[in-house]
Amino acid sequence: MDKNYQYGFSESNSAIFDNESRLRKAKTMVAVLADHCDQPLAEQSLLNVGGSAGNIDSHLAENFRAVTSIDIDENANNFAKDQFESPNLEFKVGMQWISTRKKVPTML
Repeated sequence: MDKNYQYGFSESNSAIFDNESRLRKAKTMVAVLADHCDQPLAEQSLLNVGGSAGNIDSHLAENFRAVTSIDIDENANNFAKDQFESPNLEFKVGMQWISTRKKVPTML
């Protein structure tokens, strides 16, 4: 069964590196989550599945206690690690990380 995963997506879609459009999306995400979460975002951890090049995750990390970004695109993940650094932000490749956790944070 072909699951149509987007391995290497960053190689054919440069839009994921566009900071301006990604920041607009990140701000919208934060606003929606703040409106619908019972606790302040600054007290919560967030798991972003499909975080890509990290542009959005960087903004999310400014609003959440901790952000973990997972993507199957290793090139995009490496770019994110090189470009965005924060003590409450981590980037992981693949989905194996989830299975090692006892408690998965809020998923986005």
